[in-house]
Amino acid sequence: MNYLALPRVAFAGTDAMANPSTANNNNTMNLVDHAYVRLRNPKQLDPPAYRAWLMSPITLTILPTPDQPGATFASLMGLWNYFGDHAVSFGSAATTSITLADGRALLPHESADPLLGAAVSLSARIVDLDPADNYCTQIIAGAFRVFGQDTAGRPVTLLHGERPTVACSRWLSDSRPFGAGMFQCVIPNERLEFDESGRSPALDALRAAAHAGAGIALRYCFYTMRTRPGMTPAFLAEQFAQGVPLANPKYGMLAGSFGPWDGAGLRSAPVGRVLYRPSSPLCAPAPGATEAPRPHIKTHEDLEHLWRGRAAAPQTPAAPGIGPAVAVVDLERQTVALDLLSTFPEAAPDDMTKFDFGPVSLRLSHTAADGTQQDVVVGPVAYDRASYETFGGVVEVPLAGRDDVAPLLDAGRIWLCRDADGAALLREIATVQVETDDRCVYLQEGEPTTITVRVFERGRPSERAVRLRIQQWRDYNRPEPVDETTTPPTVTAAFFGYERVRRGDPDLLVAPAITAPPGGVARLRLRPRRPGSYKLRFIPPGAAVDPTHPDWGTEFFANLRVLPDDDYSGVGDETIASWSFMYQEVFGYYTLMYPMMATIIPWGPHDAPDDPERVRTFAALIRQFVDEQVLDSPMYMPITRELSAGKRRLIQRWCELQLGPARAQEPPP
Repeated sequence: MNYLALPRVAFAGTDAMANPSTANNNNTMNLVDHAYVRLRNPKQLDPPAYRAWLMSPITLTILPTPDQPGATFASLMGLWNYFGDHAVSFGSAATTSITLADGRALLPHESADPLLGAAVSLSARIVDLDPADNYCTQIIAGAFRVFGQDTAGRPVTLLHGERPTVACSRWLSDSRPFGAGMFQCVIPNERLEFDESGRSPALDALRAAAHAGAGIALRYCFYTMRTRPGMTPAFLAEQFAQGVPLANPKYGMLAGSFGPWDGAGLRSAPVGRVLYRPSSPLCAPAPGATEAPRPHIKTHEDLEHLWRGRAAAPQTPAAPGIGPAVAVVDLERQTVALDLLSTFPEAAPDDMTKFDFGPVSLRLSHTAADGTQQDVVVGPVAYDRASYETFGGVVEVPLAGRDDVAPLLDAGRIWLCRDADGAALLREIATVQVETDDRCVYLQEGEPTTITVRVFERGRPSERAVRLRIQQWRDYNRPEPVDETTTPPTVTAAFFGYERVRRGDPDLLVAPAITAPPGGVARLRLRPRRPGSYKLRFIPPGAAVDPTHPDWGTEFFANLRVLPDDDYSGVGDETIASWSFMYQEVFGYYTLMYPMMATIIPWGPHDAPDDPERVRTFAALIRQFVDEQVLDSPMYMPITRELSAGKRRLIQRWCELQLGPARAQEPPP
């Protein structure tokens, strides 16, 4: 079970793009009732006026908290990207190295293999399960492709992967400039196509390894994502006033790799020997070790605010925080592969060199025969920018000839050491690793379901029964009013946070504990009783977690979205066939929140709801794209997936009425 298996192809880029819409995920005020997927409209504005209001400038005030200063700055009511279409791309990313099965690395200046320097492409959508949360982002892709050139210099597809599995954000970092998040997915063999011309020995080796297993595993990290210079709120408001539906995506850095997947590991999470900050409650902290207070980061705007504050503050000599890492021990190859994809921060927002911690080494701590604790240096760790981008954040530390290390690996614990002073940057956790591919789950109020949780020890499925404590946390928000006596209006940011759901609370979904049997697979039964957004916090034995302040950046959890039990079964066909009813109940919300949908279906923003006849011509497509069978496709509607089962049935009935009796019996195209 090795998600970093060879041959492994690394890639990097400088212009990756994410284009989410922001009207529903802002914390400027409580615009949206996220639980029931409806607008909170304090002015009772009609749709055109509401759209104009969302595009209007405001002065946003963020109140200070104990861990972050306050701030006042220019913004828009719909925040920085009202016309986002949720597209994601790797930009002009290209492969930077190939590590072959024997451990040899091929680099572009050393090899002519067509796979080196090839373009790497992802066609995808970015979707937050909870629009107001920073820790539940999904990348839902239609295709992953690698493009090279044939002997005549013409473009050729070397690798095509259709519909990668859903990738969910892990280990978001607030220490890297403007944040970073890593993602992982797989593409099964039945959805893979390789160029079989034989011109690329490395590609042939990758194809053979993929076919010997279950497919391809893809991992990547977006970091330092910012909007283009000049895309100020004033400029956007001016464009909107002229009728220009201008999108304002974020662009930034990308690094990652892909290689064979054996089918046994998780699809969406790295599994191995996990290393966290030494003071983490999942480690065994040294006496006197303390964890620095973590800033409050829940929404995307919280992260923006954090970095605005850091940019305004004087430079400090203190080292930034460091993210988690994973070590994969391969005794057959005599190596330890370190996944540092989201570990070492960059020096500054405009300097992508890594912060200089000095020389760093991988070490092993073990108990000697005489009972003393001893440390062994395994080898140096290259974390500089060139190594990071060239090898996709993976560093291989050889064990060959180290008879003093290999026999101790199972009993000892590994750590990253800053050589200058012997300080531990990261230590292997002292608990089991708890993960799930059911990281982001949509539930229906009143309909029980089951999610699967996996437990690992030192990168392998747990061989013993493990009892996990489970806490449930619920989103909450504290909206603030708009002061319209100022020009532009002043909005005090709503505070979004989490609160514990305890026994006896009607929102409770699960039992307080579950035992994973030997083999490490536990199935958790959920009983959703009320709409809302929740997290299940999995607490392994020995973890000394803060009971009141979870660290979602590193802890083990799953995100849940319970959609309301909307029942339209008693509504007659004549009512459903009317455009005004459908616009009020369903289409109007998405028209206002996601106006770029109108580039496909003309229900807005400028003509909604004035052109229902043209919308009806899309009934067959709408019926196809709201079908649950395409939920994991970037073509699903609505893009945000916040569609209840009741409203889905309502839309399907409306589509069938538009199509007529004969066409309604046809399966979706």
